[in-house]
Amino acid sequence: MRVQTLVGAVLLLAAFVVGVVVRDRARLREGEDLKPRPDALEYGLAARSLVTEGRFAIDVGGVAFAPRYPIGFPALAAPFVALRGGDPAGVVDAAYTYGLLLIVLLAVLGYLSAGALGAVVAATLGALSPALVRASTLGLSETASACAITAALVGFILAHHRLGRGWTRSWLALAGLALAAAFAIRVTAVLLVPALVAATWTMRGQTSRAERLRESTWLLAPLAVIGAAIAAWNASRFGSPFHDGYRFWVPELYGNRELLFSMRYALSPVPGYWDRSHLDVYAHALGGRDAYLWTTGALLLAGLGLARGLTVERRCLVARTLVWTIATFVPVLVLFHLLYAWQDRRFLVPAIPIVAALAGAGAEFVRTGMARSSKRFAWLAFALPVFLGFDLAERQEARAPGSTPPSLHDALHGARTQIADDAVLVVNFPVSLARAWLGAHEVWVQDRASADPQHLERAARQGRRGLDGDVPEARSLIEGGQPDASAVDALIAVAATRPVLLLTAIGEGDGAAARAALLRSADFEPVLAGPTVTIERIVPRRPR
Repeated sequence: MRVQTLVGAVLLLAAFVVGVVVRDRARLREGEDLKPRPDALEYGLAARSLVTEGRFAIDVGGVAFAPRYPIGFPALAAPFVALRGGDPAGVVDAAYTYGLLLIVLLAVLGYLSAGALGAVVAATLGALSPALVRASTLGLSETASACAITAALVGFILAHHRLGRGWTRSWLALAGLALAAAFAIRVTAVLLVPALVAATWTMRGQTSRAERLRESTWLLAPLAVIGAAIAAWNASRFGSPFHDGYRFWVPELYGNRELLFSMRYALSPVPGYWDRSHLDVYAHALGGRDAYLWTTGALLLAGLGLARGLTVERRCLVARTLVWTIATFVPVLVLFHLLYAWQDRRFLVPAIPIVAALAGAGAEFVRTGMARSSKRFAWLAFALPVFLGFDLAERQEARAPGSTPPSLHDALHGARTQIADDAVLVVNFPVSLARAWLGAHEVWVQDRASADPQHLERAARQGRRGLDGDVPEARSLIEGGQPDASAVDALIAVAATRPVLLLTAIGEGDGAAARAALLRSADFEPVLAGPTVTIERIVPRRPR
């Protein structure tokens, strides 16, 4: 075995191991607590519904509702939720697994673009990118989306690569399925289509026009099927194939095109929401200045890889595909999010596979240049990913100082033995979590606005009905910041005949007002006092 091959294999393995270590060290308590909300919470509930009920829905106050987010990630996370016995926190396992799988896929894409050195550099970027490390520790869809996009690029390239000869249609079908999966996770993945079609139709002299048309059909057929299925589902749930869960749950934004997309978001901060303009935030991320997606050094290597693709490798299918992707997909993706109302650097994660592959090509460009002058030193180019790794590792986001209390997920699972089967729970966190993690049937909310603002409160305010025509029944002790006297009296009456437990989770919704309202006519008997969750039994005072 050649020295370069052996060194490359060792560095690839090292990149993967480092990726595992970095992700394990970066695991955040809020991951299994299904934060950030509503994203992770809703993904987990939707995956749980697919596993336990066989339908795509979320639990809102004991009523099934259509989710806000697309079906792609919940469907891919469903097996992990099933392995946890229906625990919605399984979406964190899914994000973690897809984050590791992405390192492997990036190595394959890097190998196709620039051989062993390209594989090492691309895998290193995937292993240490802070954006991917963080996404791997939370129940978010970024790692699954990046996996699907990378798999689409790999399948497309193999369909025309010498390694894929004789399997053209199979690889194209695989690429099409991956592209369809990426679309089902995030609709912006459809922006990759022009790049792949353009790469297909610019392979002059290799295939006939009819063959290019057939290849495009094989590539796009799965996307068309998935798109039609999603449109049909939207029509059945929301009354139109062009309406979706975003519009259903947040009509004030997603029902207003002028508010949803605007040039003012790109150029100016939005008071009360963003301190910086979208252009400022995304320019820092794309330029590697905050090292969230990649570092400046990685971007320089990607620039060299792009130069290689436009010059010495311009007739290579792999280089052509990457050039078309960087020239069409990435700019349109960035433009879309510059105009979009919401701001988040993780929206740019789909660009990481392309930059990683180009950075690998740039490293190979450097290596071949060194080899022309002195082959004895060509193997030193393998040191590039090592330095790149140190650069990225130094810029990893550090954990906040201080001790971190146990997770809410673990605390509630440990508290199940303290809760009777017929107990009524009064919680300051999402009702759906009390149902999923405690097996509770009757749950009240301490304060609707603080406990579950994205779902229960919205459903009540907008008069939303669930998929079966029901209205959420969970009652709240605090409405609009004021005690609901009838709800408090009703709960006290229930406490006279059944165990009623006040569950207060540290760091969740504010329960001070509800507690003060109950203290007027009841006492609290301690059941469990922990650093994350306290449980008290509500004991009505006897009339004198």
